[in-house]
Amino acid sequence: MGNEVEYNFIGETDCDKCGCSLKYIVRGYEYPIGALNYIDSECQGGDFVQSPEVSVEYFEFDYDYQNEEEISEEVDKTYKNILNELDDKNTLYSLSSREFEELVAELFFKQGFNVEIKLETRDGGCDIIATKNI
Repeated sequence: MGNEVEYNFIGETDCDKCGCSLKYIVRGYEYPIGALNYIDSECQGGDFVQSPEVSVEYFEFDYDYQNEEEISEEVDKTYKNILNELDDKNTLYSLSSREFEELVAELFFKQGFNVEIKLETRDGGCDIIATKNI
């Protein structure tokens, strides 16, 4: 049925009253994609006043299947541009996930696309939305 997606929310703060350091982790698990099936949490240095809640917000975007071949050609061209822009192809492997997303977004932008880079977390599996008026 696909992969399980794990969302991690990690934070640290100081107590306003005593100044003690509080660390917390809240996790949500989605399996299959589209079904949030498990939540757990832990707190060091204190307790949750209220149990944390996790929700996943999904978004929809239109995809024009009639232009699928043209879209595929644009993606191929962007991939070739990525390789051409790098002096050393091994540099690609040294990029963080976010740096790679930003590189791809920049290349699509240079080709005339409107580009939106999604949040690093809770993006519903979508990192970049690139659209182009034809």
